[in-house]
Amino acid sequence: MTPDAPHVERRSSWRDEHLDCICGLANGRGGVLDIGREARREAIGTTDLRRLAEEIPIKVQSVLNIVVNVHVRSDRGRDYLRIAVPAHPDRALPQMSPRKQPESPDQPENSQNAGNRILDFLRENPSASRREIAEALPDTTEGSVRHQVDKLKAAGKLRRVGPDRGGHWAVISQKTARKQPEDDQKTTRNEGQPPESRSLSNRILALLRRNPSASRREIAATLGTTRSTVRYRLDKLREAGKVERVGPDKGGHWKVLSEPATEPDQ
Repeated sequence: MTPDAPHVERRSSWRDEHLDCICGLANGRGGVLDIGREARREAIGTTDLRRLAEEIPIKVQSVLNIVVNVHVRSDRGRDYLRIAVPAHPDRALPQMSPRKQPESPDQPENSQNAGNRILDFLRENPSASRREIAEALPDTTEGSVRHQVDKLKAAGKLRRVGPDRGGHWAVISQKTARKQPEDDQKTTRNEGQPPESRSLSNRILALLRRNPSASRREIAATLGTTRSTVRYRLDKLREAGKVERVGPDKGGHWKVLSEPATEPDQ
């Protein structure tokens, strides 16, 4: 006996309200939602397919707590997204509008933790790019970082200072978010590397002058930071020609090439 064909819904482009459609499919027998196809089944294509293919599963899991498979398909030379939605075991997902959903603290704990991990990392590494954040944090993709950063900016917890290249991230506390003088913003824009980043780099250099054979784990434990942060700062220091690794990771040591900082570490 031939199994029933899956129920198929089609939308010309992605919008967050389509989460209601995914919710309905999950409450039924499951099905497929195509993005970039018209009702008459013809593919019309859509933009940012690769980005959406990474972001949609994260958003669906965050809002509906279900896992969907998203793939880029092609029909007559035009690409579209196919979202395969499994039937929910309980078939009792609440029908909801994502536009009315509250943000924190009702969002899932794993989403909150991902945002907090990014904020913690950016406090110590303000000049990190999205790719560098994803590489430094375990079990994180560049697409999920982009999604979390957009949410943090929308929530007023993070903002970009300066251009994508050459600028840096500013983590905004509640007090800072309520009032931030314009003069402070101008000062921040005119600075090259943020003070907290310079301070941590100087502390790492000072430690390596005293103990060239220190491992990343030992550096992190001594300075009260994370191994991913230490790894990131060491990579930056090597790119800047301030340190180099002599010998292998095990048994080698660090050589500091720069002069000691003239200003005291904070």
